[in-house]
Amino acid sequence: HRTGAWNVPRHRPATGAVRFRMNPVSARPPSLSLVVVAYNIPREAPRTLRSLSAAYQREIASDAYEVLVVDNGSTPPLDPDLI
Repeated sequence: HRTGAWNVPRHRPATGAVRFRMNPVSARPPSLSLVVVAYNIPREAPRTLRSLSAAYQREIASDAYEVLVVDNGSTPPLDPDLI
């Protein structure tokens, strides 16, 4: 069963930030939050985020962590569809 950042709803906690819950239906809060700060890396950002998706992880449940993505003023801004 493949779950990842590409299939989950996006929550915008602050301007320029996107929060991904690997398993948005989980009732418990994640025990780990990863913060990815992006600045003018449109090519690297999708690969970095894909590597953090649940499909690439071992020995951690998909609901045990979340990935927070912060676009730190990129020009042009990081495309939300890439995330």
